[in-house]
Amino acid sequence: MKKDINKNLLFLNLENVRTTNPLIFKEVKNWIKSLTDKSDFEDGDDFTKFVNKNLKLRHPFGVFILFSPDINDTVGIVSVVPDDQNVEKENNLDKAGIWIGGLNIKKQYRGMGYGTAFFKKLDDYLLNLNKKNQVSLFANNPVALKIYKKFGFKKTGLKVYKPKENIVYTKIYFNNL
Repeated sequence: MKKDINKNLLFLNLENVRTTNPLIFKEVKNWIKSLTDKSDFEDGDDFTKFVNKNLKLRHPFGVFILFSPDINDTVGIVSVVPDDQNVEKENNLDKAGIWIGGLNIKKQYRGMGYGTAFFKKLDDYLLNLNKKNQVSLFANNPVALKIYKKFGFKKTGLKVYKPKENIVYTKIYFNNL
């Protein structure tokens, strides 16, 4: 039986972490820079640029981390950004409005339920934005796809993105407040 990991997980805005907890911020930045796993097509330098760009642009949403006080460690990271890169236009897609990008769970925490727990926190955040939002993401990882589908994302397009083919998944969020 899996331990209930959801109890104490913190969904934190990385920009806030930068000012309130520089040690965690430094640890997150070092982890991102260290990403070099070829099987995941991860490149620490590119991912660092992506995260730094999203922090610098101060998007209305943010870059978030999942932090577990139980293990005193950052478990994962994700960027939630408006379509300021014209992704829809370049790929002949319907307007997404919001994109989820750079979702990554640390290797040592994969397969333990943290990805689902992180996405649940992200899903709750998106639901509580108090308006209708179309949210999209690129995916081809079978484990991640199971999670996205579990949270109601549907296949809406196809994009060839170096070095592999990615599929666009989308979900419409309505908040009934």
